[in-house]
Amino acid sequence: MLKPILKTLIALLFVSAALSTNAYAGDDFGSPEEKAAEWTTWLSNKVGLTSDQYNQVYNIYLRYAQQYKADKEKKSGKIKGGFKSYRKKANEEIRPLLNADQQKKWKGK
Repeated sequence: MLKPILKTLIALLFVSAALSTNAYAGDDFGSPEEKAAEWTTWLSNKVGLTSDQYNQVYNIYLRYAQQYKADKEKKSGKIKGGFKSYRKKANEEIRPLLNADQQKKWKGK
């Protein structure tokens, strides 16, 4: 009696793992607005952005997140380097917006 139950449990574990992987794989990025907010909030927590800096940084991240999404759709979801390469480009634009103290706290990450 224990063997059929154990086999069923193992099968359910594999099925649930497969389903959760497929659901995530289709949407590893989220919306551009969510990603821009996530990146901006992270940076703000790290270096202490002013409200003006926060808005400027958000707009830069949003532009690159939108570009990533558009490029991903054009290339059937395959972008070399993923969204990290887009974030790196955005960071290059953001660095000059930060004062010296903020740049030290950030260290380009």
